[in-house]
Amino acid sequence: LLDLNRATEQDLDTLPGIGPQLAERIMEYRQSVGAFRSLNELRAVKGIGNKKFDRIRPLVTVSPDAGLIGRGKKTT
Repeated sequence: LLDLNRATEQDLDTLPGIGPQLAERIMEYRQSVGAFRSLNELRAVKGIGNKKFDRIRPLVTVSPDAGLIGRGKKTT
């Protein structure tokens, strides 16, 4: 499984239906909003609709602690 919070742009580009431009948008989203807290948050990226999301959902994951990074939450 590919961790959305640790993946590089090149890693994301290998997913079905995700080309270089969409991989770049995912990276920009992660940089501007912070780490993904859930897979469903990927739908907020422009260009990822329900069909594309359903296609890549089994191939990606979000690490449980990475969702706290960059969101202003403290880890204890």
